[in-house]
Amino acid sequence: MIFETLNSLGKPLSFADLIRNYIMLGLPSAEQTEIYEKIWHPKIENVLHEHTSRFFRDFMQYKDSKSFKVVSDNNTKELYALFTQFVDKHYQGEKKAFVTDIYRFAELYRWIAEIEPKVHIAHESCNNAEITELLRNIFFDIKAEAFKPMVLGLLEFHHYGFNGNKLTDIQLINALTVIRTYLLRRRILKLTQGENKEIPSLCNNIRSRSDYLMNDSRSEMLKLLSGSFYRMRFPDDMEVANELKRIDFYNGLSKYSKLILGKIEENCSKVSVDYRDRKITIEHIMPQTLNKKWKEELGDNWEEIQKQYLHNIGNLILTEFNSEIGNKSLSDKKEKLQNSNLLYRLDVINKETWNVYDMNTHQMEMIERFLTAFSLPDEMQHANNWDDKKASPEQELISPLDDDSADIATGKSPKAVLVNDELFNTSTWQDVYLVFLRWLYANKPVAFSQLLNKKESNSKYPLIAVKQIILSLIEEDKSLKSDRYKRLSDGVNLINIEGETEDEPLYVHINASASTFIGRIREAMILSEMGEETVTIELNSNS
Repeated sequence: MIFETLNSLGKPLSFADLIRNYIMLGLPSAEQTEIYEKIWHPKIENVLHEHTSRFFRDFMQYKDSKSFKVVSDNNTKELYALFTQFVDKHYQGEKKAFVTDIYRFAELYRWIAEIEPKVHIAHESCNNAEITELLRNIFFDIKAEAFKPMVLGLLEFHHYGFNGNKLTDIQLINALTVIRTYLLRRRILKLTQGENKEIPSLCNNIRSRSDYLMNDSRSEMLKLLSGSFYRMRFPDDMEVANELKRIDFYNGLSKYSKLILGKIEENCSKVSVDYRDRKITIEHIMPQTLNKKWKEELGDNWEEIQKQYLHNIGNLILTEFNSEIGNKSLSDKKEKLQNSNLLYRLDVINKETWNVYDMNTHQMEMIERFLTAFSLPDEMQHANNWDDKKASPEQELISPLDDDSADIATGKSPKAVLVNDELFNTSTWQDVYLVFLRWLYANKPVAFSQLLNKKESNSKYPLIAVKQIILSLIEEDKSLKSDRYKRLSDGVNLINIEGETEDEPLYVHINASASTFIGRIREAMILSEMGEETVTIELNSNS
């Protein structure tokens, strides 16, 4: 029990610690020393460092072609039990066979977990930069954790081969390009729900359909990613174009906007763009603050026009001069952009005006460029790229960090919430929010303190505050009702409280919709750096 619980410093063992101990425990002493000194330490732990535990979990996902929980301090024992079953299943309990197999993957996983400019992945040096950039896009820019097991399989096929055949550099590049296209098209539509569970289930196709991947890796990967149920679909051109016309590209896609604009530029100019450089920013041609000249040019409806187009892709370009040209006039911006090295400058310097017509023209050009940079074959551009015979699994579990979790939750009631492996039964979205805040208050006090007296952008009332602050606000504004706040500690409504039994108790604003509560929890999770599976909400299936 001590052996599987504590290390020499008295700290809980990590998942990687437990696995190492399990493997070594069943070997003779001499073999333990040899394997640890020649393989385990130099070729696994010294290669992966802090990524070792996640590596074992993703290796299991790849080999078993199914999803396992994200490694956390609270589920190491559970994952460890699953791991021992995994070794029995795949290696008949032969621990040396497991070691011989797994150490080959450590270097491959490092290419996924730590993209280094000088790492050599490609068979031919001329292809190395493109492969490392694609891996960096998928796992660092887009942060698609769900694809780690699948890409681990592709790298095995490329590096070691199956049945005497290896993926070429170009075949690997084609497969990774399809994955990036799939991810960015889905991110534009805010589709993430299901990826963590569904993508690992596709891993067995890497080996079982290796002949098809060898024949045409692009077509096979497109087929693989478009062959699932509707919510896992590969969005077609029309769906993507319609969304790009509508969305707030600047804020709504802030995680991916520079990546997208940078790759569009590269595709047009065939020159690499360092869009990660802070000096390269997204410029609003129609500025965020309009002076008199801009208002005159936009016309009488300038307020509506600015509201509709300000953050739309039709009003944005990538530039090196954002801080210098900010709110200047169109003529001043054109003069400065003459010195830009990016092709985007041509979309502006050739214009005499920048009104609704010009922004719509630029919008259509940008959408066309996106669809070209992240293209689909002709037969998929206007098709239903999913298997309509596969029914979507019931959306009974959601994470607030999923982009579409608020949409799924709307109109449904919560059954329970799991916070860091602690289960709490709930019946309302207020309950979910209060449970989450109580856990945050007890376990992450620094993050919780940053929420005190914080207000949402469209409200002048604090989300969490002490009683006296709320009462003073009610005194100032009679429209603010006391029944909109509940005590954090026990959920009692402020309107029902006459006296207090504790000093300066905290109260929480609870007059909100399901989507608003989801958004609040999401922001707090991001603030406190909580992982996607730290909070899981179970929905009532009949709601």
